[in-house]
Amino acid sequence: MDELKVYLVNLGRYNENEPTGAWFTLPLDYDQVRETLKLDATHEEYAIHDYELPIKISEYESLERLNRIYHAATTISETPFYPIINDLVEAWFTSIEDLAENLDELHMYQGDVTDLARRIVDEGVFGDVSDNLKFYIDFQRLGEVMLIDGNYLETTAGLVEYSG
Repeated sequence: MDELKVYLVNLGRYNENEPTGAWFTLPLDYDQVRETLKLDATHEEYAIHDYELPIKISEYESLERLNRIYHAATTISETPFYPIINDLVEAWFTSIEDLAENLDELHMYQGDVTDLARRIVDEGVFGDVSDNLKFYIDFQRLGEVMLIDGNYLETTAGLVEYSG
């Protein structure tokens, strides 16, 4: 996993044309952020002006949430799902933290929807289907219907099933 970074600025000083900002590597140390950005009682707000994270974030994410994102990304980085975090969060989860908690509910399949449909039929999900009957099954269409039903997602890394 690459280093996860955010560029934080002291919003009060930024608005006063006295930009005070810096890149920080996650996880964040709160005292270091306060000291580097010169956050104080008069200038206590910060904003995220850039980031290098596997998901999209708001410019007003809390430092606590950024650290939770870091820990979730670290957990996911050891799986085949890391490159497609955004796809999975947008399809099935409320956050990267939610995704990290549900990794055991995800299964990756190689191939396309036709391969997936053949595998499902061969595994007996529809009962014992004879080879003579398999000849008449439109596996492409069956695979597309499985995608529409929402338990499968086609991604750049392969097909993902969510069984949660």
